[in-house]
Amino acid sequence: MIPKTLSAFVLTVLFWLSAKADIPKDTIDIAVIPSGGTAETHVRSKASDWTLIWDYTDRNNFSCANVTTHYADNDYTNLYTTTFTVSHTVNGQSANLMSRQYSHDLPGFSVNLKRSPGDIKLTIGDGTMIDAGDWAYTPCPVDSRLILIHPARVAPEQFYTTMSASPLYKPLVISRHEIQQLIMTSKTSVSGIWQYLDRDIDTSRAILNTNYTLYIVPEKDTPNHLVLTDTDSPSQLIVKGRLTPSNFSNNYNLAWYTPEGTDVGTPYEANATIADNILTLRFPLLNSSFRLSR
Repeated sequence: MIPKTLSAFVLTVLFWLSAKADIPKDTIDIAVIPSGGTAETHVRSKASDWTLIWDYTDRNNFSCANVTTHYADNDYTNLYTTTFTVSHTVNGQSANLMSRQYSHDLPGFSVNLKRSPGDIKLTIGDGTMIDAGDWAYTPCPVDSRLILIHPARVAPEQFYTTMSASPLYKPLVISRHEIQQLIMTSKTSVSGIWQYLDRDIDTSRAILNTNYTLYIVPEKDTPNHLVLTDTDSPSQLIVKGRLTPSNFSNNYNLAWYTPEGTDVGTPYEANATIADNILTLRFPLLNSSFRLSR
């Protein structure tokens, strides 16, 4: 049973999620949230209709917030009216958590979602954020997806997510000496020590929080390469990414891992290319890239 106030957008979401490709074209698959982890997500958009989905494990189990905005252009008012609705779907059965209307003067609408063990909090607004709800929350017991269903023709004005470490995640750390030996003996074109050169970052969508030095070596028994970077220990390096060969010479698909182990490269179609001893890492859906040299 789906409440009447929810039927339109919940059924639409269910249709999108049950499509052949599983996720609709006008969709940004933001991240995989590790089980036990916490997350904060912020989206601001001028689109008239969009949906933020969290705790998505399959098309029958997820939570979502739908934003629908109308502009009243008449003699009496020039306000935007946004209807904001939140639902929770378990085993295909949806329940309405809240629904409210919000009138505002400015175009665009923001949603901020904070999840932590025991609590979930939503704030909304056109500029000044107000509390929209605070509920008891049990984190998803398995890895889940965070998804934004959004018109492709209108890019979100602000869009980011941050995650805290899952206590179950252990990063892969490798001896610096071992990596240096692999670099010395490797004959692949991408292997080596790469130093930060420059960046071109859309700061509304991405943050490069350090000027990386990357150590790239072949991954044993695969055609892939591991991408490592420095740790606090002078004797150890941590795996930061993985390069998988594409169909083109000196071009690779890029997996890029957060400190919590989430791949934020593959969902954003990240790739790496080598030309004239310049390594370029591109995140096209984030309109961002940075370069390294050796």
